[in-house]
Amino acid sequence: MTIYLATFDMKAMSHDYAALYEHLQVIDAHQAQSSAWMIEAESTIIELSNHLLALMDKDDSLLIIEITKSTHWAATHLSEQTGEWLIKRRP
Repeated sequence: MTIYLATFDMKAMSHDYAALYEHLQVIDAHQAQSSAWMIEAESTIIELSNHLLALMDKDDSLLIIEITKSTHWAATHLSEQTGEWLIKRRP
C-alpha cells in the first residue's frame, strides 16, 4: 500500500462535492486539514488522480504527493490523530 497526501482547491461554489467526500470516507482517508487528506491506497498516483478528478469540478485543482518511509515531514495544528495515522502506517 502507498500513502499519498492529496490537497484540493475547490473553486466551483455550485458543484456538488458529496460524491468526493463519500469516496474519501469509503476509502478511509484521513482529513489532516480542511482540504488536505492522507490516503492509503494500492492505486498508482495516476489512477488515484484520475479517480479523484472525476469527482471534482473541471476548474478545481488537485495536488497529490507520495509519502514514503524516507519522506521528511513537519506539521503544526493538524486535525487530531494525523501524526498517529502516519506513524501507524509508516513506523
